[in-house]
Amino acid sequence: MKKKLLFFLCISCIFISCSRTSQKKIESEPTTHSNLYNYTDAVIVDYLKKYSPTQFFTESEIDSLMVNIVTYIGKKPKYTTPTTRFDSKNRNYYTNLSKNFEMCYLHKENDTTYYYYILRPARSPQGNSRGTGGFFNYKNNSITYLQEVFVTVINKNKEESIAKGINLFTEFITNKNIDTYIHNELFIEWPDQRVFYDTISHEWRYHLDN
Repeated sequence: MKKKLLFFLCISCIFISCSRTSQKKIESEPTTHSNLYNYTDAVIVDYLKKYSPTQFFTESEIDSLMVNIVTYIGKKPKYTTPTTRFDSKNRNYYTNLSKNFEMCYLHKENDTTYYYYILRPARSPQGNSRGTGGFFNYKNNSITYLQEVFVTVINKNKEESIAKGINLFTEFITNKNIDTYIHNELFIEWPDQRVFYDTISHEWRYHLDN
């Protein structure tokens, strides 16, 4: 029994690569069926392997890619606008911020389009993790367009965000939307009737009352 457990832990440490580089944080946190919506550990590991970003990018490229993505989806620096957030002077800020985000699943749709599911931090009595999904166009080593499509509810921990991501990411890459989950309060916080994603400012905004 002990040998089997040690073998599984070794396999998990190899394949549970949900962060940009070593993903040590996730590997160090044990998984249980109760917090993974009845997905077995083997299913989780296989899914992480199947949609690992290392299929398309080296570890250093993933680090740089994550900084670029977080420039779009992370909290922008003080006194910046939706336009000036992309100024090169803010690169160090986003580099530091990106260390709190982890690329979980990545799917290459065509030569230039990728679908992603990323873990991001949260601070709430409900938990410390949430997921966000979207797509970006990538050409000549840079993002030419990015759209955030959904943000999950705050989850208890990363394991819960990873597990919910299997449902959401499968739906997303299959149907190119997550309409099935839009009004499911166990999964999705945005978009909803109140909040939408502004593709111009790259921010989630409240609908204005008519």
